[in-house]
Amino acid sequence: MRALAITLAILATSMLVEAASAVHTFRVWGTESATRKSTDGEKLSMYIGWSNGYFSGRGAQAFPLRLCIEDKIPYDQAIAMIDKYYNDHPEKWGNDLSDEIVQALTVNGGPCGGKAPK
Repeated sequence: MRALAITLAILATSMLVEAASAVHTFRVWGTESATRKSTDGEKLSMYIGWSNGYFSGRGAQAFPLRLCIEDKIPYDQAIAMIDKYYNDHPEKWGNDLSDEIVQALTVNGGPCGGKAPK
């Protein structure tokens, strides 16, 4: 019984050490790891995951941005806009991924400029 308790304690501790952060920084947009950059397919998956979670979580507050993105920003353009913002603002790589994607998609002069939820 004691051996089982020790084993479970070791497993639980190792799972906590390996747990990924629930909130990722903007840095993950451009790099999969320290040695490999994210591919366009990985960025598309990340963007789709972001949009599903963001708009579900923000509800009516984000509805104007959601409609604008659906009407005016196709996937390839969204990826390009986020890439440009990422490359132009390395000082923001430590910020919240979700907040920076919103900033990238609502830049002044862009198709959804000024639509960021408050």
